[in-house]
Amino acid sequence: MTSGTVVLPETLTPPVISVVGASDSGKTRVAERLIRDLTARELRIASVKHCPHGHSINSDGTDSARLFAAGAVVSIAASPDQMTAVARTGPDISLAAIVESLPRNIDLVIAEGFKTSNASKIMVLGGDNPIDRPENIVAVVGDSAADTDVPWFHSDDSIGLTEYVLQQCGPITPGDRRVTLTVDGRKVSLNRFSSSAFSGTIEGFIRSLNGIPADARNVEITLRF
Repeated sequence: MTSGTVVLPETLTPPVISVVGASDSGKTRVAERLIRDLTARELRIASVKHCPHGHSINSDGTDSARLFAAGAVVSIAASPDQMTAVARTGPDISLAAIVESLPRNIDLVIAEGFKTSNASKIMVLGGDNPIDRPENIVAVVGDSAADTDVPWFHSDDSIGLTEYVLQQCGPITPGDRRVTLTVDGRKVSLNRFSSSAFSGTIEGFIRSLNGIPADARNVEITLRF
């Protein structure tokens, strides 16, 4: 007999930390180091960058760019090790809406910009045309100690900042607590690929059935051979 429990994703979105600051303050470097350190802890990180002046991922003339320019609502370029998607949105899509659209197995979101959002923020000091302090600042980063009511971290102290971010976000288990597989009473350990394959396949099947509550959290499947 083989029995397993699939824990469906929570309806709550993952924690979000946004790195904000003036132009040339080093926001991208801070966000990049955070993502590298968090990924080293086997957390699945999504990055979101606000580009208020527009941006382009598809290079002009590529097949995917031509398909998008032809009017596709979503254009996806897929290769063996990565996928790039470009989608048409409203005038200025909110950070909350972007996070809602992310895959369900994301552990933490590191955003850059979105200073008017409700997300917790890390403010990077310096740069050109300093910005007013946004709401929900939880930490400050800079080359010199700052007189502030929130913790200050040196620009090179990425490990300290990472530890603080994890404290702010609460317990996060790498690999997401999604799948438990038990064979004849013995728990079988699953790596990230196996866990993702199990949860994605079974979740997609379960959610396609009628009568499944939207807030369902646990599905138990028993197989007998």
